[in-house]
Amino acid sequence: PLQQLAQQCELDAGDLVVLAGAALVDEDMRFCAVFSELHGLLDHPRPTLVMLDSWAEPLAEVPPRRALALLQRGLLLNANDGAPLGAWCARLPALLSQVLRGAGIGQSQPGLSYQAPEQALPLPQLILPSALQQQLPALQALLAEGGIDTLLLRGPQSNGRTCLIAALAAAQGKGLLLLSPPAVADPALLALAPALAALLQAVTVYAGSSDLP
Repeated sequence: PLQQLAQQCELDAGDLVVLAGAALVDEDMRFCAVFSELHGLLDHPRPTLVMLDSWAEPLAEVPPRRALALLQRGLLLNANDGAPLGAWCARLPALLSQVLRGAGIGQSQPGLSYQAPEQALPLPQLILPSALQQQLPALQALLAEGGIDTLLLRGPQSNGRTCLIAALAAAQGKGLLLLSPPAVADPALLALAPALAALLQAVTVYAGSSDLP
């Protein structure tokens, strides 16, 4: 899953070190005392952006401000709003942390859901217009080879579009990450969607919005 995450979100080894460091407190609360002692912010038991950058520093000749860049992309959150930049502490978004631990996305976010590949109907069982049926082999090949990264299906509600996407995804061994209102209008969730899809090995489906990411 981490390789999928790195590929989908264009992360390198240093970025993964930063994300792993930000997740330590969620894995073992004993790190709270360690981090508080290291940075001296007793009320904030998470690592600072500066600390996270220093851990990744050996992995680059010119160390970038990785933690701040990941925060700006929505893959990290500031755990102490209002503090000076040098005192910002990082945490993972709750959903990202949850999926990294293998707990799935659950039902905590209205409009956000996951469908496993085994829940999809096999492509041969779908009743499709003959023209679309003839296009399926070429479409499958393009999707499998990465020839296209976006598939737009238009039409009225409840016309089987999701069933078709689910079948195409399942043919590649992938599930669906479904974003519909209100999730599809949430900037934070839209920023996280590629990472969640990579970890879940899913195809992201945006439904019910004309403002596609």
